Amino acid sequence: MKNWLMVGVLALAGLLCGSAQAVVVGGIVSTDARWPEAVGGYDRLSFYDQVNHDGGSRSNYFWANQFWFVGGDGGYIGLQNRSGQRWLNFSIWLASGWDPASRASCGHFSHEGSGVQCQIKWNWKTGHKYRLDIVRASNRVSGVVTDLMSGESITVATILIPTAWSGLKNRSVSFVEEYSQGSNQLASCSVIGAQSSVFYLPVANGHLPATSQTTQTYGNCNDRNIAHAACDAGGKCINIVSDLGGFASPGE
Repeated sequence: MKNWLMVGVLALAGLLCGSAQAVVVGGIVSTDARWPEAVGGYDRLSFYDQVNHDGGSRSNYFWANQFWFVGGDGGYIGLQNRSGQRWLNFSIWLASGWDPASRASCGHFSHEGSGVQCQIKWNWKTGHKYRLDIVRASNRVSGVVTDLMSGESITVATILIPTAWSGLKNRSVSFVEEYSQGSNQLASCSVIGAQSSVFYLPVANGHLPATSQTTQTYGNCNDRNIAHAACDAGGKCINIVSDLGGFASPGE
């Protein structure tokens, strides 16, 4: 009897642990949008994001929208769940500074390149659809987030870019990232917090929808039992990350 009990315990331990090991998940879903090329680039890109499940208080998720400038570098704007706290993050690589009147806390960063990062705690809500605007006026680039259900809007910050840079390129990438690290690092992919979100078709200059939008899963936890993403014919892209409750995925 004891032998059978021990076999059962070992089998359960195998299911729970499998080949799993501590992991920094990083990017897990990527959604690529394209527009026709525009001479000098676009002056505005509008992203439409909706987070339906945010992973809970033990997760650190970033739902980001990445953009680039003609003749320059790039940046991103997005919603974050930082261990249960809601934040907005707006950053541009190689930016020269920011408007001191910006509402967010801004500063220079030097990890993964260098530039300016602006962030502010703001209670965005799951289930609400948000428009995240990147607006360029000469060397001033503003990040604006609007709750399309309540109408509440916030200009996160205005970041200053080199005057030699032109408008926004005809491509963007929206992504989902779980960035828990250090003492918060996940024990394995099988304990990642469950999230679901939607990246709707983005729009350039207020009236030009992207001509295409595609999505894929990737990265350290790219397992068919964990990460799922698909777009419909209209360019609406949904994605889901599943929490396996510590049980090893049959796909590992």
